[in-house]
Amino acid sequence: MKLNTRTLALVTALGIAGAASAQFRFFLAYGDTKLAYLNSHNYAGISNPAAALGSEIPAGALLKVPKATDNETFTLDLMVEKMGGGADDLYAGISALVSFDRATAGNTGDIAQANMLDKKIQLGGTASASNGTLLNNSISNKASFGLFDNTGADLGESGVIGLPSRQLRGEYRTGTAATLRGAGAGLQMTVADSNGTGSFFKLAVGSKTRILSLKFKSTLGAFEQYGTSTGGNGITFFTESSTAQQAGAMSYIHAQNAQNSGVHLNVQAVPEPGTMAAIFAGLTALGLRRRSK
Repeated sequence: MKLNTRTLALVTALGIAGAASAQFRFFLAYGDTKLAYLNSHNYAGISNPAAALGSEIPAGALLKVPKATDNETFTLDLMVEKMGGGADDLYAGISALVSFDRATAGNTGDIAQANMLDKKIQLGGTASASNGTLLNNSISNKASFGLFDNTGADLGESGVIGLPSRQLRGEYRTGTAATLRGAGAGLQMTVADSNGTGSFFKLAVGSKTRILSLKFKSTLGAFEQYGTSTGGNGITFFTESSTAQQAGAMSYIHAQNAQNSGVHLNVQAVPEPGTMAAIFAGLTALGLRRRSK
C-alpha cells in the first residue's frame, strides 16, 4: 500500500465507512526518566510537578533538556488520543513531521542534517551518511496493532509500525518555491501482515496511543533557550489538510478533524541537578566570602 510521501503533518488514516467526524488530539510525552526528572525538578525557575515517564508535556511548555556538554540524549514520545468516532473505524497508517530545525527547502527532497540552519537540536541516533538510517537509529518503541483487512475482518495477527519512507525534510507549503521553513523528521508509517501486504488497524475511543519514541540530543549551553520566543524553531509537530491526502483510497485526518492542529515546545538546556547543587554551593560560598571581607 503506497502512502503519499509528501504528507508532512501528523495524520491518521480514517475508516472507509465514514469516520470523518472522528476527533483526535495530538501531544508529546516524556520518553525517558531523566527528561521527566529534569522537568519535574524546580531548580531552573520552571517546573512541571506532574512530569513523569509517559506523561503529557503541556503544549507551549518550556521543555528542559540536558546541555550539550552532558553528552546525553533525550526522548520524546509521539502520542495520539482518539476523542470520538467509532470503535470499528479503520486506519491505514500515520504520516508525521516532527520539526526541530530550519532549512531552505521545497516540498520534495531529503535535507542533510549538516545543512540545517540552527543545529540546536539534532537527532540522537548513531550518525550515518544516510538520513534514513540516522532516523531509524533514532526511533524506538514503535506501536503494535492487531491487523484487519479493508472490510474490517480480523486477520488474526498483529503488526508493528514500519517506516517505508523516512526523511529529513521541510514542512509542506503551498507553492513550489524553496523557502526558509521548519524542518525535521518526516515519517511515513504503515502496518503490514506477515505477507507484507498493507493492512489496517483500529484505535479505541478514549485511547491514548504511543505511536513511537524519537531520540534527540541538544547542542545548547547551560540555560540557553531555543524556540520561537528566543529565535529558531524549537520542537514542533502539527496536522494540516492536504488535497493529496484526500485523493487516496483512504481519507486522512486533517487539521479541521483534530481538536488541536499542532504542538510547539520551546527548549532550554539545564545542568543536571547534581551540577546545579554544586553551582549553588559555590555561589553561596562566594557570597559568604564577600560578606566577610
